[in-house]
Amino acid sequence: MTFRCLKKIAILLLILSLTGCWDRLEIENRIFVLAVAIDKVAKKEGKILYELTIQVAEPKALSGKSPPTDIKPVWNVSVTGYSIFDCMRSMATEVARIPFYEHLQVIVISEELAKEGIAAPMDLFLRDHELRRKTNLVVAPGQAKDVLDINHKLIPVPGVYLSMLTQESVNKTSKMPQNSTVDTFSVNFRANRNTLLTKVEPREDHVIMQGGAILNKDKFAGWLNSNEVRSYQWVIGTVRAGNYLTVNDKENQVFTTFEVKNMRSIIKPHIRNGDPYFTIRIIVEGNIGEDSILPNSTPGDLRKIEQMLNQNIRHDADTVIQKLQKEIGLDIFGFGEQLRRHKYAYWKQHEQDWENLFRTVDVNVEVETSIRRIGHVK
Repeated sequence: MTFRCLKKIAILLLILSLTGCWDRLEIENRIFVLAVAIDKVAKKEGKILYELTIQVAEPKALSGKSPPTDIKPVWNVSVTGYSIFDCMRSMATEVARIPFYEHLQVIVISEELAKEGIAAPMDLFLRDHELRRKTNLVVAPGQAKDVLDINHKLIPVPGVYLSMLTQESVNKTSKMPQNSTVDTFSVNFRANRNTLLTKVEPREDHVIMQGGAILNKDKFAGWLNSNEVRSYQWVIGTVRAGNYLTVNDKENQVFTTFEVKNMRSIIKPHIRNGDPYFTIRIIVEGNIGEDSILPNSTPGDLRKIEQMLNQNIRHDADTVIQKLQKEIGLDIFGFGEQLRRHKYAYWKQHEQDWENLFRTVDVNVEVETSIRRIGHVK
C-alpha cells in the first residue's frame, strides 16, 4: 500500500471520528433551568420532605421574535421528595425534556429549611458538574418558592432579575454580603467556618435584597439587618468603592454624604496574660458626595467631618461585634482564622473552645478616615 493511500485512509478515519459525540444531547431535548427554590414541607417518618421548585425558560417567549402573547417566559415546576436527587428524578413526570442547570442563576433556600441545615440539600448541586460555583445562594424568611413567583414590570424572568439585582446591589451598596454564592458556602462549610448569605424578601412585583442570614456551619442562626451587614463589612474590609456613608452634625443641623473610594481593614490577634484580644484598624479614603456645609469651608470643618465619620464607623463596628458576641455567639469575622494563622500554638490549644472564648474576647476598633476631594459646585 502506497504512502498516498495510507494518508487518504488516515484522513477518512479522522473525519469519521469528528462526526459526532456518543453522549450528545440535542438542544431541543433540553430545558434550561434559571432558578431553583428549596423548601421544607414537613417531616415524615423522621425524615425531612423537600419541595424543589425549578424555574425553566420558554425559548419561544424569550426569543428575539415577537412571541405569542399567551406564552409566559418562564414556568415554575414543584415536586416533593426525601432528597433533592429524588425530586429531580420526579421532574420527569412533570417536564417532558431534560432539565439543564448550566445556566442556573440563583438558588433560594427557605429559613425553615436552613434551620434544619442546608448541607444535605446542597450536596447534589456541589457534586453536579453542570452547576457554576458562582451561582448566587440566598435565604428567604418565608417560602423560598414565593421568590420565584414575582411579576417584575421590566424584567419578566425572575431568575435573571435576581441575578442582575445581586450584581448591581453588590456594586452599589454595602448592605448585603459581597460573596453570597454556592462556592462561598462550600469553602466555609468544609473549613468548618460560618457563613453570611444574602437575605431576600419577595413582594408582588419585586424583591427586597438587603441584610443577611448567618449560618452556623450549615444551620441558620440569625439575621443581620442591612445596616449591620454594612457594619460587618467595615470590620472585614469588603466595603467597595462607590458605597456611601452619611453623617449628621446635629448641633449645626448639617449633613455630609461621604463616598468611599478605597478602604481596608487590618485585624491583628494578640495574647495578653494568656487571653486573646484583637485590634482592628479600619482605613477609609473617599470624597464628599453631597453636603450642606458652606462653600468656603475650612480645613477645620473637614477634620470635624472626618472625626464624625470615625465615630460613626467605630460605633457601627462595635455594635455588630457585640451582637455577634452576646446575642448570636458566632464568629463570622474570621477572628479564629487570624488566631490560627498568627498564634497557632494558642489556637491549637483552644480551638475546640473557640466559640465560648469568642463571646468574651476583647476587640479594639480604630478608624482612620481621610477626605481626599470635596468637589466643586458650579
